[in-house]
Amino acid sequence: VGYIAMLILNELAKASSTTPPNAAAGIALPKRPATMDNFMSSWVQCLPSIEEMKTLHPLFWSEEDQELLQSSSTSKIYQALDDCEEDATWLVERIWSQDRQTFPAYVTLPGRQQEEEPQSIPCFSTEGYKWAMTIAQSRSVFTDGSLRLIPYMDMCNHQDRYTQEITGGFM
Repeated sequence: VGYIAMLILNELAKASSTTPPNAAAGIALPKRPATMDNFMSSWVQCLPSIEEMKTLHPLFWSEEDQELLQSSSTSKIYQALDDCEEDATWLVERIWSQDRQTFPAYVTLPGRQQEEEPQSIPCFSTEGYKWAMTIAQSRSVFTDGSLRLIPYMDMCNHQDRYTQEITGGFM
C-alpha cells in the first residue's frame, strides 16, 4: 500500500500548478502520452481532500473516535497510525527533504470550482503521505492477485457482500 501511496503523491506533484515550467516535480516515470497525463491530473484532482477524509477514513478521525475504534477492533488504529508516521518520517528525512524540487512538501492545485482559489495541499510530507495512504487503502482492489489502484474505476460504487476479485479482461 505504501508504494501505491507514493505513486499517488507523484501524480499529485505532477498535477501541481506551482511546478515551474521545465522543473520536474515528481519522479519521471516511463514516457506516456499527454492525454494520459491529462487523465491522471484530472483523476488526482477529483480525489477527496484531507478535510473530506476526516469523516471517511479512520486515520483522519478524531482522537475520540479512534479511541473507540481501538477498543473494538482487531486491527488496532494506533498501530496503523504509528506505522504510517514512522514510514513518512523515514521518507521525509532520508529521501524527500534531500530534493524538494522533485519532492515538494506542498503543491498547489486549482480550485475544484471555477470561482475557487487554488489550494495548497500537503504532498511529500507526513500529512501528505498519510492522506495518500488513506486513498490507497480505501480505493485499491485486488486484480489478478495483486493490490492495484485503477484510476476512475476506484470511484465506482460496489456492494460490500457478494463481490469477487477483478480478473484480467473483465472490462
